Amino acid sequence: ISMNFATHCAERKIYDARLWSTNNKDLTQLKLTHEQAKAGIHIARSEYANNRLSDIHDTMHPTLQEEGILVTKDFLDTTRHAQAKEYITNQRGSLAKSSHTMLQDTALLHIFAHKLAEILGTSVSYPRFAHAMANNTYLQTVHNLPDDGDIQKDIHQDTFFHAFKWWYYAHAVSLQHGPTKYVKKSHILDERKKDFMQREYLKYYDNKQTNPYSIEGSLRMSEEEAIELYGEVTAVIVPQNTLVVANVFGFHCRSDVSRESKRKSIHGSIRYTNPFE
Repeated sequence: ISMNFATHCAERKIYDARLWSTNNKDLTQLKLTHEQAKAGIHIARSEYANNRLSDIHDTMHPTLQEEGILVTKDFLDTTRHAQAKEYITNQRGSLAKSSHTMLQDTALLHIFAHKLAEILGTSVSYPRFAHAMANNTYLQTVHNLPDDGDIQKDIHQDTFFHAFKWWYYAHAVSLQHGPTKYVKKSHILDERKKDFMQREYLKYYDNKQTNPYSIEGSLRMSEEEAIELYGEVTAVIVPQNTLVVANVFGFHCRSDVSRESKRKSIHGSIRYTNPFE
């Protein structure tokens, strides 16, 4: 499949400007035919989107580039760690972002922004980065119950292009807290990932895809499939005062727990809303 999406589409007479001017990933909304999907248009679109973001991806921390996840221990100095720990402990937090849980501590937000900009190889003044930091940074509380049917416990990719989520843990996270799991190197659009994505896309066009979240474009895979393709699924167990940054084009999920648990973090997402812009 050509790296040039427009050329690829033109060669197959399936050029459609709307496909490479929107970040829509929902298969029901894209209105492609079986023939178009079989020709590989979804994979070409993913290649093209990620190629458009390569100037960002190629300047970030090498471990994040290579593995898709970066764990930075002892992230804040002693004073700032104590400040963050007190903030996280005393504030309620929520599972999803809300006006009540946005990070109000401007000093901490300033530190996170500068450190994350360095890790991601961008500038704090880059408009899309600055907007994401100001509007997507909040105190997250994950209330985890055993076998609760949480869709975030299915291994999945968020979208079809490079995007990032981060968590600052002032407290240690162990297996009992239901840590994030990540499939290292699954953010790389190599042949194994292309083949998997293409199979999953075609299930929809063959009327064999039963997972509604895969149909919405957030492809799912089983842990067995992840191990078969990538060798292991890593539970992100960390000590206190740790920052975790993950490329969520890579496969990841929330762990299940054996008993009720809560974990809190300062959390944010950095998705360059439309990679085609």
